[in-house]
Amino acid sequence: MPYFQSSCLSAARFQQVPPPRGSIKTPKDFLERIGRGCADLADKFKTWDELFTTTGKQMKDDMAIGTRQRRWILAWTAHYRCGIDPQFELLPLHGAQMSSTVSLNGLKGYLKSVLNNEDSRQIFFFLVLNLSYMFVQMIYGIWTNSLGLISDAIHMFFDCLALGVGLMAAIMSKWPTNNKFTYGYGRIETLSGFANGIFLVLISIFILFEALARLMDPPEMNTDRLLLVSFLGLLVNLVGIFAFNHGHIHHGHSHAHGHHNHHQEPNNQDMNNGKSHTNHHHHHDHHHHHHHEENANMQGIYLHILADTLGSVGVLVSTALIEQFGWTGFDPLASIFIASLIFTSVIPLLKNSARVLMLSLTDSLERKVKDGLNEILHIPGVLSFTMHRFWPSDVDCLIGSVHIQTTDDADASTITEKVTNLLKFHIENLNELTVQ
Repeated sequence: MPYFQSSCLSAARFQQVPPPRGSIKTPKDFLERIGRGCADLADKFKTWDELFTTTGKQMKDDMAIGTRQRRWILAWTAHYRCGIDPQFELLPLHGAQMSSTVSLNGLKGYLKSVLNNEDSRQIFFFLVLNLSYMFVQMIYGIWTNSLGLISDAIHMFFDCLALGVGLMAAIMSKWPTNNKFTYGYGRIETLSGFANGIFLVLISIFILFEALARLMDPPEMNTDRLLLVSFLGLLVNLVGIFAFNHGHIHHGHSHAHGHHNHHQEPNNQDMNNGKSHTNHHHHHDHHHHHHHEENANMQGIYLHILADTLGSVGVLVSTALIEQFGWTGFDPLASIFIASLIFTSVIPLLKNSARVLMLSLTDSLERKVKDGLNEILHIPGVLSFTMHRFWPSDVDCLIGSVHIQTTDDADASTITEKVTNLLKFHIENLNELTVQ
């Protein structure tokens, strides 16, 4: 349970502050009706976001209000973050009522937030379908003693875990910025994609070792109705393939940012004439645009579903061969082939997501950055540049900053504009640039 909700529920159980009543339209109305000392905070919080993103520690340190009033605000913070409108008419009077109301409404709020977003809605529905069929596949795989079916069911279990992680990442990535995460939660999707990639690698290794053991000692297998169960599994996975086919190339823009020193030597040009002067004109340029970029979270989920589909196909093929030739070794051979496909398909996801998490540039982007920085020195009035830092905010988006040293007679605003335009021309998808 998130910190804000657990703390609010705990506080609400002991809360006896009379709830605000009547027409409440603004944070000022809300604070005035809570009680002692709260009305003085009306000028501090102009919007609901400002009020309900304030932490309990901030309230304790910065607000001259009582503990009970602070707990009441925290309790309603749980409501607000779950999507419940604070413009209410009546609240429960007692702590027990408040606790149950927060729990029920919080659950409804989370479900609403899941269903309102296309990515999370698709993940949720397929998670339910996948989890249901996993039990069918596991039971029948044990009954028929099919490694292909059992391994596919085990993979479906990890696939359900991956879907759960992806679902949480899809929800969290939409959370607003706060004092602790000033760049937001967008990078959580990259972290989820990396975690799902690790899952897939472990699954492929497990299947490979089990298949090798069975290949050396092929077991007896019961293939009765195995084709039917495998075909039904294939249908389930095909639903996911068609539903998530767009997911690995996701249209949108992420606002998760970090800081990274891109290590390359500053290209300082020695000047015999003129005095070096640091440009103190600060320019922070946001170039928000929409483009197609890889969503590591959805790509990881897609690869899980693709691996499941390959598993179902492998079971179908191996079962048909076993019934035709009578050799059960086809089952582990199919498993080895599937494990190899899973392992090779996940490597690009791991490399790309790890690169973003490590704030590293690709070789092509590094060359573009170097070329762009070298072109800066051809701008009249620019002596040199230092403190150049460029890092990926997501798979295809860059953020950068650079310090420019200019001559005394150079116009700061003109230099800044030229540097910004030049770097954005040379560096593809440079989304945000700070020039100083």
